[in-house]
This record gives sequence, structure tokens and C-alpha cells, in this order.
Amino acid sequence: MRGHPESHHPKSLTLMERDFKRIAPVILLCALFAACAPAAAPEHLRYTPGPAVVITGNTFTGDGYTLQFPDGWRIVTGQADLPPTITFVSPDNCSIILAAVGSIEPITSPDCAGEEFQTIQREAAIGTRRLTLAGSAPVSQWDQFSVQVEQVVASVRAS
Repeated sequence: MRGHPESHHPKSLTLMERDFKRIAPVILLCALFAACAPAAAPEHLRYTPGPAVVITGNTFTGDGYTLQFPDGWRIVTGQADLPPTITFVSPDNCSIILAAVGSIEPITSPDCAGEEFQTIQREAAIGTRRLTLAGSAPVSQWDQFSVQVEQVVASVRAS
């Protein structure tokens, strides 16, 4: 007899059958879950309102313009179904720069409630439209912040 005699032993076959019976329910569940996946993307995922944004390093591109924002700042985008407003927030959450096509008013950070704030507003041309930049920072950080805002304004380009 060739091969391994124990491979033809009836107990070996019974062990394989027993193993299959243990994993068969798992295979069946996986097949059922795979059948639950939609064949096409749902409607709400095919169309997301609002312009696309791209963030590469310290460069923000969206709604027809590109700008450079300060190192370490984070970006918060607005609701997709509203006119685009982009919020740039300093690492300490106290200084804020808002950017929007059209008009916008500065806001102050609720994280620094005890601070006295100063605000600034600038406009930059992007083709036939105007990008408004509105910022606020604690008075104690104003010198550095005002320089950062002017650098952002100077970096605005149509895209």
C-alpha cells in the first residue's frame, strides 16, 4: 500500500468531517454578509454637495482658490450643503482664520474665553471673485498672528 496508511483510516475522515461541520456555519455567515453589500454605491454617497477640497502639507485648495496656511494649524470645513467656509485653527485653539468666497465676519475661540481678542479682516482677489479672510486672536498673540494672516492673504491664488 502506497502513501501513509493512516490517511485512509476511517477516524481521519471523521475528524475532517467534524472540522468541516465546525467551520461550515462561519462560511455560510460570510456568504450571507457578502450578499448584503449593495451592488452599486448608495445615492447619498454618489453625490456629496459642495466643492472638493485638497490639503497637501500646508496648502489648501478648494472652491477655485489655493492658499498656504501656518504650520501646525488644523482645518475645519463647514457643512457641505452651505456656502463653503473654511476654518483654520491654531495649535492652541485660540487663534482662528476663516476663509470664504463673499463676506464673513470674524469669530473668537470659545476655548480661550478669558482672553481679550482682536480681529482682522482682509480680502484677496481670485479671478472675478473675492476671498474674505477674517481672523481673531488673543491680544497677547496679536503681533505673531497678524503676520500669519498677512502671509495667508499674500499666498492666495486662483486655482
